Amino acid sequence: MNLTRRGFLGGGAAFFMTGCRTTEWFGTPELRFGVVSDIHVTTPESTALFRDALKFFRSRGADAVMVPGDLTDWGLKSSMRYVKEAWDSVFAGTRVTPLFCTGNHDYDGWHYGDMTMEMHANGYSEDDRMTIDGNLGAEWEKIFGEPFAPIRVRTVKGYDFISAEWEDYKKFPEWMERNGARFKGDKPFFFFQHPPMKGCSWAGAGWGDGGSGKKALAGYPNAVAFLGHYHIPFNDERSVWQGEFTAFDVPSLSYACFPPGHENGEGKRDGTSKQAMTIIPARRDLRGGQGYFVSVYADKMVVERIDIEEGCVEGAPAWIAPF
Repeated sequence: MNLTRRGFLGGGAAFFMTGCRTTEWFGTPELRFGVVSDIHVTTPESTALFRDALKFFRSRGADAVMVPGDLTDWGLKSSMRYVKEAWDSVFAGTRVTPLFCTGNHDYDGWHYGDMTMEMHANGYSEDDRMTIDGNLGAEWEKIFGEPFAPIRVRTVKGYDFISAEWEDYKKFPEWMERNGARFKGDKPFFFFQHPPMKGCSWAGAGWGDGGSGKKALAGYPNAVAFLGHYHIPFNDERSVWQGEFTAFDVPSLSYACFPPGHENGEGKRDGTSKQAMTIIPARRDLRGGQGYFVSVYADKMVVERIDIEEGCVEGAPAWIAPF
């Protein structure tokens, strides 16, 4: 796939996006799904923006919603139940598929310094953590009602979605060696994990998953990866990478982070209940609350960049990738 910014060139014709309603341009997609990451749910009130995102995805006819990790901030069972309650408030009784995986906060956010203080200040305790007695998988199955495994495959409308859990992403290359044959071919499949992929995610260039993800997907040009953790806004065009396959850094639904060279770069969150960065309020592109809406057609994929916090409007021009 060769991705363009707004424009898809083919057969001598050029198409340009003027808004988010891709169906008006390309007809009905075969698959639609929303993507948000790092939602960092703490209290019931903290699900408000997540609910807004879910309502928007529902209004667009999403078949699934993907969250590549850090569903919770403190890694507590109660917080994970709030995630499920938010989901049910929008999608209960529908066939929309939740595509969730864990991030580092879901494992051990309960002992992250300023977050621990905030947790206790709100009346919560690490005794409620998901990982107590090493029982995260059982708690996940109890809350979400779906099997939990280090590497999982979920299929939506004939398209495969593979996920790797936070402590298991290094197992993915070996898993692909044993199971990858089923994903060979021209039809795209989707992979998501919480850590950025070293070598193909600019946000995780110096860290990420150590290169395990890139190694696993290098032989699959039909692979599309979605990666969380770094809270990098999609306004930076480096959020999409194309090489042996295609990868997207997913922006956060909570606070935004900026690397050196950006205004407010290298800042740290202030530990308040809003989990906000020290930002310049007048700069829209310095806020969190962003996500993607993906429409998959037989010959192309359209990735719309949606500013959830600003009312679910187009936050930047869509990316279009021909297959």
